[in-house]
Order: sequence, then C-alpha cells, then structure tokens
Amino acid sequence: MAVVMQQLTLINTLSLSRVQSRWRDLPWHIAALLIPLILALLVTWPVALNIGERIPGWEGDNIGYVWVIYWLKQVLVHGGSIFWDPLAYYPLGFNNATNEVTPANTFLALPVALLFGPVVAYNVVLLLSFVLTSYATFLWIKTLTHHNAIALAIGIASAFLPYRLAHLPGHLPQMAMQWIPLCFYGVECYLTKGRTRWALVIGAFFALTALSSWYYLVFIVFALPVYFLLRAPHGRRWLGRWGFWRDMALAATLAAAAILPFAVPAILAQQRSDMHRDINEINLYAINPLEFMTLSTRHPVWGEFAAQRIPIAQKQNIVERIVMPGYLFSALALVGIVFNRRRRIVRTLVGLGLVGTVCAMGPVLVDIKGVPVRVPITQEIAQWLQERGFFGIATQWLGSDLAGQMQAEHFVVVPLPYVLLYRLPVVASIRAVGRYAVLMNLAVCGLAALGIDALVRRRRSRHWSTTGRFGLSLAVMLVGIWAVFEFWQVPYDAVWLKPRPVDEWLAAQPRGTVIELPPGHSERGLSLFQRITHQQPVVLGLAGSFPPPAHAERLKALNHLTDPDTVAQLCLWSTRYVLLDASRNKVDVVAKWKAKLEAIPQLRYDRQIGDVLVYLAMGCDLTALR
Repeated sequence: MAVVMQQLTLINTLSLSRVQSRWRDLPWHIAALLIPLILALLVTWPVALNIGERIPGWEGDNIGYVWVIYWLKQVLVHGGSIFWDPLAYYPLGFNNATNEVTPANTFLALPVALLFGPVVAYNVVLLLSFVLTSYATFLWIKTLTHHNAIALAIGIASAFLPYRLAHLPGHLPQMAMQWIPLCFYGVECYLTKGRTRWALVIGAFFALTALSSWYYLVFIVFALPVYFLLRAPHGRRWLGRWGFWRDMALAATLAAAAILPFAVPAILAQQRSDMHRDINEINLYAINPLEFMTLSTRHPVWGEFAAQRIPIAQKQNIVERIVMPGYLFSALALVGIVFNRRRRIVRTLVGLGLVGTVCAMGPVLVDIKGVPVRVPITQEIAQWLQERGFFGIATQWLGSDLAGQMQAEHFVVVPLPYVLLYRLPVVASIRAVGRYAVLMNLAVCGLAALGIDALVRRRRSRHWSTTGRFGLSLAVMLVGIWAVFEFWQVPYDAVWLKPRPVDEWLAAQPRGTVIELPPGHSERGLSLFQRITHQQPVVLGLAGSFPPPAHAERLKALNHLTDPDTVAQLCLWSTRYVLLDASRNKVDVVAKWKAKLEAIPQLRYDRQIGDVLVYLAMGCDLTALR
C-alpha cells in the first residue's frame, strides 16, 4: 500500500510540474504569436489602414490570389468547381488547375472572405503567414534547444527572412512556409515519443505543406526523408521496425486523402507537353553561389550602397534571387556546427541545408545573370568528346540548344546534382528553382539556434540569480532583434483594389463578353479583380504560369484588332462590351487604340464612364448568354 501511495504521489508531482511548466512557458508562446504580427503590420504598412481596399506589392500575382479566394467563395455559395472558370476565355472556359489554387491558404481565408470579402481575406492570410511561421519555428527550435528565449528569437527572425520578404508582394503560396518547420517538429516529437499520433501529425503537416504550394510539396518530398534518416538514432534500425512502417502508412494515407483531390486535377493538367520547363528557363531562375551571401538592395540602411557598389546585388531579381539567410545567422550557424559537430542534429541540419543549396543552384552552374558558366575547351578535346558520345548525352539531359552551342563554340558547362532530377514528373514544371533555398534558410535557422545555445551553455551558471538568467535571455533576444533588422526591407507599395464606376455599370447591363484594351491588362491584375464586380464573361483570363493555347491566340488577335479575321471573331467570343481605360495608359496609346476602335464599323462608341471609354459590339447574336 505504501508503494502504491508513493507512486500516486510521484504521478501527482509530475503532473503538477508539467502544468506549472506550461504556465511558465505560456508568455513565450504568446510572444511568438503577437510580436511577429506587430512587425508584419509594420512591414506591410499602410495596408492595415485600408485592409479591405489595398494589398501589398504591385499589380500581378497578388491579385490573382485575391481572385482565387473569391472564386472559392463563389463555388461554395453558388456551386461549381474551383478548378473550372466558365466565364474566362469565353466561351472556352479556363482550367484553374494549371495554376496554384493553394487550398491551405484559400480555405483558411474562406471564413473571412464570406464575412468581409476576398481582399480582407487575402491580407489576413498574408499577415497570418508571419505569425504562423514564427510560431511553427518557435516550436521546432524549442524541441532542439529546450530554451524559450532562443526559440523565440529564431522564430520571430524566421518570419522575416529575406526570402519571405522578397515574396511578400504577391507569392502567397511561398509565404506559407510555416508547415515545413512543423513537419520537422513532428519528426522530432515522433522520434522522441514514438507514438502513432505523432506520425499522423507529420502526415497532416505534410499535406498542409503540399496544399500551400506545389513547389513546397516537391521540396518536402526531398527534405523530409533526409531529415528523418539523418536525425533518427540508428536510422537503419528504424527502417526494420514494423511499427515504423505501420505509422508511416497511416501518415501517408492521411496525407494522400487530403492532397489527391487537388493534386490529381493539377497532374492531369500538366500532361500537356508545354507544362515542362526548358532548361534555359530554369537556369534564369537558378542561384549563383555568391547570391547566398548577397545583400538585399531593399534594406533601408545599406540597400542603396549594395545597389550602387556591389555588382551581383545589381543583378538581383527582387523576388527570386534574394535567398541570403543573413550574415549574423550564417556566423551563428558556423558556431553551431563547430561546437556541436558530433551531434546528430547538426549532421541533419547540414544535410537539409545541402539539399536546399544544391537544388537552388539548378541543373548547371550559372553566373549572376542566370547564364551557364562556360568552361572553354580546345577543338581537339571537343572532337574527343564528340567521338565518345558526350554531346549526345548532353542533348538528352541539357537540351539540343545548349548542347549545340557547347559543340559549336567549344565549351562545356558544370553539371550539378539537380540535373538528374529536373526532368522528373511534377518536378519538370518547376521554374523558380531558387525557391529551394527555403530549406537552406530553415537549416541555417536551426544551426544558428544551436550556435546560440552553445554560447549560452558556455556562459550559463547553475548559481546564477534570476537577474542573471533574465540578462542572458535578454541578450539572446537582442540577437533576434539584430537579425530582424538585418533582414528588414523597405516596405513595398500597395495596390488599390476598388471597383470602377464602369464595373458597377456593367454589373447592371445585359450579359455579354468584355474586352479590355490594350491587351496585356486583361489577363492579370486589376482587370481580373474587376470581374468580381461586373460578373461578365471575358475574352481573356487568369493566365498564370501556364496560359492556355487560347491566350496567345487571342492576344495576337487583339493586337491586330482591325484585321477582318479578328473582327469576325468578336461575335464568336460573344463580345458586347469593349473598354478602353484612359487612366491606365499614356495619352498617345489611348489615341492609337481609340482610332482603331472607331475604324471598325461593327463597334459603336456608347459612353464614357469615369476614365473608361465604352464601345458596344453590334450585330452579334447573344441570345445564348441570357
């Protein structure tokens, strides 16, 4: 009886200790949620002042994702398919599966969209990505260091990595990187506790990673096995356990059930041959090794200096080529490697970083312009390579254009490991390979945390007072503050999204296809948003990364609007309204297009609403549209 009472007392003591520990940790969890939200409001300022009418960035992909959120809302309220837009490229329609519908973001935005509209919903999800990335990294780092201050500092900094701020103007899927560290967090918990429920957590986070971005699906497929096998003690023994394979099967089943309803339409859409990226296009978005150490030209203090004095910074594509994890974090990561070099977690993070770095560099080594680095060879060596079939192999792997140049101009390129992967199914559709750097950035965050932890352990004393421990935590937080300062970028402009008077007028008119001139505005940007108000079919639509064949055909036709063939197509497209927006074009451009429209007998000038000239197409039978 005494033994039983002793055990019960021990259990009660442990339970009380856990409750007390959780209450002590609660302020750190709250800070990991609130601080990044405040900073996110600053970095996106002044969007918060007009959260229902402005979004960060310039006119582009950001408006496309506002549209996707709106379309999901329409499908839920009125029925239909999120993958099919019958009013775009009318009367052909448009397969939305060729673009990212990013359901992990759009479904998260749906409740807000139903209450306040798609613009507010987009902004809320964008701001939440900062909060969730910070908190996800906080949880992951806390399992590695068991130190709240370190986890908080790294978590907040991770939400403002230059990689993330570069994608802030419009790449909503890339902003939702929070699920990747949560996958690693799930692995840590599974390896520690060995419970099936943590395998299911890994499956759920894997699914959310995939459903936030198809790019991230490919990345996590490469990264997660590397992380698990390098992290697991006696990794081969894990592979021999029945329980492990049972848990992984359950996790895979859960992930597949969530992913396949969205992945299958996307895969079917990618069966078209034009949805495979050419190696020359991939090289343009590949990263030169120097760019992993290049300052951002948008930093408020040294950005102008970098833009004027550092040649490689001048060549930055502001979105795709900013991948640097920061000098402070890079130095701390090196400290983490040196002081913890025998720990399994260091080998794991180094392996993860190598996956991200090597893949981000693309199929072949490129210079700062995205052009393959040429290694000159003599004519004799070229002949020798030709005799041994080298250029035939190069044609197979690198494409006929690059291989032909190599043979004709006597040079070779430096192949990288990604050359073996970039033609695989699904992977072949990836253009911006520099985005693999998200894995390298997370690895550097983890190693930096280990570096700080190593320095803290060297300074820590068990006899320190509460003030001393507080001072140490404060020093750690100052590291995080400096990292955020190093990452900071000048806020981007914001796009106003408000209905035009002409859109409200169109909404009250009979059904008819709308053409917006000049071509180029109609397939993306504000014209896409304006469909939300006028609800009319349009000649063009959301082109995205893989426009349908009709896109190029119709752009060509509209650029030759006065040709008889194009005029004849106006009725085939059920055209009723032709709009020329004078506010978005120069005076001479407006005059040119106005002359074209007035030269077409089938068009009649009707009115001017605000800055938009409205022409009506005459003589078309539009009864099918009613």
